[in-house]
Amino acid sequence: MEPSYFVINSSVVNVYSEPNFRSAVISQALLGESCALLEDDGNWVRVRQWDDYEGWINRFHGVVSDDEYGPVMTVLDMHGAVTAMDDDNVIREMVFGDKIVVNSIQRESRVTLPDGTKGRTTVELGHFTAKATRENILLWARRFTGIPYLWGGTSIKGFDCSGFVQTVFRIVGIHLPRDAYQQAVNEKLYPTTLAEAQPGDLLFFGSDNHIAHVAIATGGKGIIHAQGWVKEDTLDEAQSDVNEELRKLLISVMTIQQLIES
Repeated sequence: MEPSYFVINSSVVNVYSEPNFRSAVISQALLGESCALLEDDGNWVRVRQWDDYEGWINRFHGVVSDDEYGPVMTVLDMHGAVTAMDDDNVIREMVFGDKIVVNSIQRESRVTLPDGTKGRTTVELGHFTAKATRENILLWARRFTGIPYLWGGTSIKGFDCSGFVQTVFRIVGIHLPRDAYQQAVNEKLYPTTLAEAQPGDLLFFGSDNHIAHVAIATGGKGIIHAQGWVKEDTLDEAQSDVNEELRKLLISVMTIQQLIES
């Protein structure tokens, strides 16, 4: 049987539009993700990720396998590392959202990386258990404040606008598609107004009905989004620090009420 998975073996991996480093970075994959293997040209593999997004990853970032990597636990600390079994040498960096097979949980957990390497780590490991509430969405969004903008980014090393939104919602158990224009047409989102937007609602921006940016409402015409870095802004014209440029590009405001109720 042909191998059917490409398991990510590095902490954060860029996903490219074409099988070369000169092409656009369109997304990222995290350690431990078992991507469906679609095509293998030797140095590069084309994969489908958990959100059905497809792209190319250099083969040295992972391992080809007949089986999914698992069972896994999720890294809940923002940063961490796996060290060798017999010394303190770091053998793999880890970041929030990475997944790893845990052999035993102690003060120093014993873990096995996708390539079979065994090591130790002191990072907090577990599962995303936050409930899908407006409060939790805003709580997690604010935990990423200050992380730099990165085109194609879906990790704490850098987020683009839709990668930030997708990550925050995934933590509370809501799986949104990768790109802003795809998120905007979710069948469980319904229009509301800027004045009525509640924390967690989604705002979409662009021109000529082309959606190019997404933000999370914080209430009172406030937003949190990835623009330069993850930050809070206001679209309230009565405020001196209003983001006037972004306000002019506002296309739609969508309530997430059905998403959090389903």
